[in-house]
Amino acid sequence: MKTLFFALICLVLYAPSFAQNLDSQGLDEILAGIQALEGDRDPKCYATASRLEDFMYGTPLSDSARHQKNSLQKQLAELVWRRADVSSQTISAQEIKISFEKIIALSSNSEGVYVLTFPNAIEMTIQPTDIRQYGSVAYSLRAILAVQQDALMTPDKEPLKPLTSEAIEALKQMMDMATLALLQEADAYARAHNEYEISLENINRAWLALFQMKQEPIEKPGSPVVYRSAKPELLSRIINQKIASYAEYNQVSNQLFVRNMQVYFARLSWPTDKAEAEAFRAGFIDALVGYGIELYKGVVEVAARNGSQVIQEDHVARFVQHFTPYEINEYEDIRYFPGQANGWVDLEAYDLDAFRDSGVHWVYLGYALESPEITQYLDVDPFAAELMAENVAQFGVLILREAGLEGAKIGEERLSLELLASAMQRIQEKVNSSLAGESSVDTTAAEIHSTDEADRPSNDQSSWFTDITQGVGIDSMHRSSDWLNRLLRSYLRRDKGTGIITIPPRIWWVGCCCQRYK
Repeated sequence: MKTLFFALICLVLYAPSFAQNLDSQGLDEILAGIQALEGDRDPKCYATASRLEDFMYGTPLSDSARHQKNSLQKQLAELVWRRADVSSQTISAQEIKISFEKIIALSSNSEGVYVLTFPNAIEMTIQPTDIRQYGSVAYSLRAILAVQQDALMTPDKEPLKPLTSEAIEALKQMMDMATLALLQEADAYARAHNEYEISLENINRAWLALFQMKQEPIEKPGSPVVYRSAKPELLSRIINQKIASYAEYNQVSNQLFVRNMQVYFARLSWPTDKAEAEAFRAGFIDALVGYGIELYKGVVEVAARNGSQVIQEDHVARFVQHFTPYEINEYEDIRYFPGQANGWVDLEAYDLDAFRDSGVHWVYLGYALESPEITQYLDVDPFAAELMAENVAQFGVLILREAGLEGAKIGEERLSLELLASAMQRIQEKVNSSLAGESSVDTTAAEIHSTDEADRPSNDQSSWFTDITQGVGIDSMHRSSDWLNRLLRSYLRRDKGTGIITIPPRIWWVGCCCQRYK
């Protein structure tokens, strides 16, 4: 049974020196492209990037569909890249364009609207606003990086010739448009068939309909896996790039991060004693690094069982949902341990964003990889790396929230090492329940009162209203139209201060209440 790393000892902050012995073959150019994009336009976290894809045309993707979409992006990028391979030492932007248009014909008008004509003669129109917004996230650049990684990891494959920086940008832009067309086709099918989300079957159907190509299998169950004795160098480079991008864009100070820990994450004050504060800080880092260690070791096991030499996005998702399960809604709010009636914990999206804005979750993931507890390594796909770091950040907020809840329960006003230890023990109990397959969902109907308890007659022991939604079989959902999603995405204007939105967020809600008369 897995056990989180609880020894609350002092972990001195350090900057890990990652080896740079990997044969670059264009890796540096691709990573530089990602850093340039994210340093200028905000290094979007996994949750925000996923939500943008969901809102592009209005129908959210299931997790399996999203993972498959990323795999299909890699398949298309490799096809275009290899077909552009010519006699020169590097591949130019013009050669990428010629290769791409052998698959998809591309045309545009003076307003920046693109028309893509696919092998089956279907024409898809892509609006310039969609191109600009989708292009603000490094989806395609990560797919290109993954293609280069796979080529370096597969000896029997023909080596890929390096892309120039202009060729990387050209391939990114064309990949963005092709992916938007795929999402648009899948969205139209989902709406026509009254499906709330884009399923794995739908994304595969859309790919086959547009590209008329089969999906290449990623995993070969039963294939022998060769472990490495040293940490993955590409993952180390990705971590360094992400830390640099966060530092360049957000510039979140340590003072602001500590304030957020008190006001939003734990909701308790910071220790006043310097020694106690240092002990809490070191203990928190140690606990979160311990989670990172167990996370990496776990996903390595999942990848190995599936015969994969590279950890894929789906391997991370499968392990996490078994180890520390959670649900995420369309607003990026998270509920940890949803199957435990008295154990679930809600984390709001803005708290998670505030934690991730510092980029510290990538630092802690780097620390985890340095641990002597990890003795077997596998390389990590760029999309999988994003999801791993995302889970480290989420778990960090969970630790602080649990510590705050423990403190509130016993009347403490300040964080302490003892509260941290209690929080970690509480989380461990929930992890043990998840690993044992235990579930205790509370099915008791919620009681709703239309007035304060103090105003109720003392002899009234009945509930005034009872939630019977589940009992009567009402199934409702809210779904924005495509034009409304597009309007919301287009109207968020920013002022001169980086990251400040000048219009307030809007809140939507709907409810229904009725009374039965006898």
